[in-house]
Amino acid sequence: MRSDRRHHGFTLLELMLSAVIMAVVAAVVMPVIMSATDAYASARSLRTSVESASFAIDRIRRIIREAPPKADGAALAVYQASSTRLEFENQTGFRLNGDILEIVTPDGEAPLARKVSNLEIQYISSDGVTAAADPASAHRIHIRMTVSGVDVSTCAFPRVWMGDVP
Repeated sequence: MRSDRRHHGFTLLELMLSAVIMAVVAAVVMPVIMSATDAYASARSLRTSVESASFAIDRIRRIIREAPPKADGAALAVYQASSTRLEFENQTGFRLNGDILEIVTPDGEAPLARKVSNLEIQYISSDGVTAAADPASAHRIHIRMTVSGVDVSTCAFPRVWMGDVP
Protein backbone atom coordinates (compact mmCIF):
# COMPACT_ATOMS: atom_id res chain seq x y z
CA MET A 1 0.00 0.00 0.00
CA ARG A 2 1.28 3.25 -1.02
CA SER A 3 0.66 6.28 1.18
CA ASP A 4 0.35 9.62 -0.51
CA ARG A 5 1.65 12.22 1.86
CA ARG A 6 1.24 15.83 1.07
CA HIS A 7 3.18 18.25 3.12
CA HIS A 8 1.43 21.42 4.13
CA GLY A 9 3.19 24.33 5.79
CA PHE A 10 6.23 26.50 5.38
CA THR A 11 9.82 25.51 5.08
CA LEU A 12 12.43 26.98 7.35
CA LEU A 13 13.79 29.02 4.45
CA GLU A 14 10.36 30.56 3.77
CA LEU A 15 9.93 31.47 7.43
CA MET A 16 13.38 33.10 7.59
CA LEU A 17 12.75 35.04 4.39
CA SER A 18 9.39 36.37 5.61
CA ALA A 19 10.97 37.39 8.95
CA VAL A 20 13.70 39.33 7.13
CA ILE A 21 11.15 41.07 4.90
CA MET A 22 9.02 42.04 7.91
CA ALA A 23 12.10 43.39 9.71
CA VAL A 24 13.03 45.55 6.71
CA VAL A 25 9.48 46.90 6.44
CA ALA A 26 9.41 47.65 10.18
CA ALA A 27 12.78 49.43 9.96
CA VAL A 28 11.44 51.63 7.16
CA VAL A 29 8.04 52.36 8.73
CA MET A 30 9.15 52.88 12.34
CA PRO A 31 10.84 56.31 11.84
CA VAL A 32 7.70 57.56 10.07
CA ILE A 33 5.52 56.44 12.97
CA MET A 34 7.90 57.97 15.54
CA SER A 35 7.98 61.24 13.60
CA ALA A 36 4.19 61.38 13.49
CA THR A 37 4.01 60.65 17.22
CA ASP A 38 6.51 63.42 18.00
CA ALA A 39 4.61 65.87 15.78
CA TYR A 40 1.35 65.02 17.55
CA ALA A 41 2.93 65.49 21.00
CA SER A 42 4.44 68.82 19.94
CA ALA A 43 1.15 70.06 18.48
CA ARG A 44 -0.71 68.99 21.61
CA SER A 45 1.76 70.85 23.84
CA LEU A 46 1.52 73.97 21.68
CA ARG A 47 -2.29 73.81 21.70
CA THR A 48 -2.29 73.55 25.50
CA SER A 49 0.06 76.54 25.77
CA VAL A 50 -2.05 78.62 23.39
CA GLU A 51 -5.25 77.75 25.27
CA SER A 52 -3.65 78.64 28.61
CA ALA A 53 -2.28 81.94 27.29
CA SER A 54 -5.58 82.85 25.60
CA PHE A 55 -7.60 82.11 28.72
CA ALA A 56 -5.23 84.16 30.89
CA ILE A 57 -5.18 87.17 28.55
CA ASP A 58 -9.00 87.12 28.26
CA ARG A 59 -9.35 87.03 32.04
CA ILE A 60 -6.87 89.90 32.44
CA ARG A 61 -8.76 91.97 29.88
CA ARG A 62 -11.99 91.40 31.82
CA ILE A 63 -10.35 92.44 35.10
CA ILE A 64 -9.11 95.67 33.51
CA ARG A 65 -12.48 96.46 31.91
CA GLU A 66 -14.19 96.00 35.28
CA ALA A 67 -11.64 98.17 37.14
CA PRO A 68 -13.36 100.12 39.92
CA PRO A 69 -13.23 103.92 40.02
CA LYS A 70 -12.06 105.97 42.97
CA ALA A 71 -14.84 107.48 45.09
CA ASP A 72 -14.71 110.77 43.15
CA GLY A 73 -14.81 108.93 39.80
CA ALA A 74 -11.78 110.86 38.53
CA ALA A 75 -9.36 107.91 38.47
CA LEU A 76 -9.05 104.15 38.71
CA ALA A 77 -8.99 102.76 42.24
CA VAL A 78 -5.47 101.32 41.87
CA TYR A 79 -3.96 99.74 44.98
CA GLN A 80 -0.64 98.56 43.48
CA ALA A 81 0.64 98.90 39.94
CA SER A 82 3.91 98.04 38.22
CA SER A 83 5.07 96.44 34.99
CA THR A 84 4.19 92.97 36.36
CA ARG A 85 1.30 93.69 38.73
CA LEU A 86 -2.04 95.47 38.75
CA GLU A 87 -4.24 95.33 41.83
CA PHE A 88 -7.27 97.45 42.62
CA GLU A 89 -8.67 98.68 45.93
CA ASN A 90 -11.55 96.18 45.72
CA GLN A 91 -8.96 93.39 46.10
CA THR A 92 -9.08 92.27 42.46
CA GLY A 93 -6.27 92.19 39.94
CA PHE A 94 -3.40 90.04 38.75
CA ARG A 95 0.34 89.70 39.28
CA LEU A 96 3.33 87.67 38.19
CA ASN A 97 4.73 85.60 41.05
CA GLY A 98 7.85 83.82 39.79
CA ASP A 99 6.65 82.02 36.67
CA ILE A 100 3.02 81.84 37.80
CA LEU A 101 0.48 84.47 36.78
CA GLU A 102 -1.92 84.83 39.70
CA ILE A 103 -5.41 86.28 39.75
CA VAL A 104 -6.20 88.26 42.89
CA THR A 105 -9.72 88.09 44.31
CA PRO A 106 -11.20 89.10 47.67
CA ASP A 107 -10.95 85.41 48.63
CA GLY A 108 -7.21 85.23 47.90
CA GLU A 109 -4.92 84.40 45.01
CA ALA A 110 -5.20 81.59 42.48
CA PRO A 111 -2.97 80.56 39.57
CA LEU A 112 -4.21 81.84 36.23
CA ALA A 113 -1.33 80.56 34.06
CA ARG A 114 1.90 78.68 34.70
CA LYS A 115 5.25 78.85 32.90
CA VAL A 116 4.90 82.59 32.31
CA SER A 117 8.33 83.86 31.32
CA ASN A 118 7.36 87.47 30.60
CA LEU A 119 4.63 89.89 31.64
CA GLU A 120 4.64 93.55 30.62
CA ILE A 121 1.95 96.03 31.61
CA GLN A 122 1.94 99.49 30.02
CA TYR A 123 -0.34 102.24 31.25
CA ILE A 124 -1.36 104.66 28.47
CA SER A 125 -2.83 108.12 29.06
CA SER A 126 -6.02 109.55 27.57
CA ASP A 127 -4.26 110.69 24.37
CA GLY A 128 -3.69 107.00 23.52
CA VAL A 129 0.02 107.46 22.85
CA THR A 130 2.02 108.59 25.86
CA ALA A 131 2.60 106.64 29.03
CA ALA A 132 0.33 107.62 31.91
CA ALA A 133 2.08 109.52 34.69
CA ASP A 134 0.03 107.57 37.22
CA PRO A 135 -1.48 104.11 36.59
CA ALA A 136 -4.72 105.36 38.18
CA SER A 137 -5.14 107.80 35.30
CA ALA A 138 -4.54 105.20 32.56
CA HIS A 139 -7.24 105.18 29.90
CA ARG A 140 -5.79 102.20 28.07
CA ILE A 141 -3.68 99.35 29.42
CA HIS A 142 -1.48 97.20 27.17
CA ILE A 143 -0.59 93.69 28.29
CA ARG A 144 2.04 91.46 26.69
CA MET A 145 3.03 88.09 28.07
CA THR A 146 4.80 84.87 27.13
CA VAL A 147 3.39 81.55 28.32
CA SER A 148 5.42 78.41 27.50
CA GLY A 149 6.99 80.20 24.54
CA VAL A 150 3.68 81.53 23.20
CA ASP A 151 3.49 85.34 22.96
CA VAL A 152 0.10 86.98 23.44
CA SER A 153 -0.89 90.60 23.84
CA THR A 154 -4.00 92.67 24.30
CA CYS A 155 -5.18 96.16 24.97
CA ALA A 156 -7.99 96.88 27.43
CA PHE A 157 -10.02 99.98 28.18
CA PRO A 158 -11.44 100.36 31.72
CA ARG A 159 -15.20 100.96 31.61
CA VAL A 160 -14.73 103.76 34.12
CA TRP A 161 -13.82 105.96 31.16
CA MET A 162 -16.76 104.95 28.93
CA GLY A 163 -18.08 108.06 27.28
CA ASP A 164 -15.15 110.12 28.54
CA VAL A 165 -13.68 111.92 25.52
CA PRO A 166 -10.27 113.53 26.07
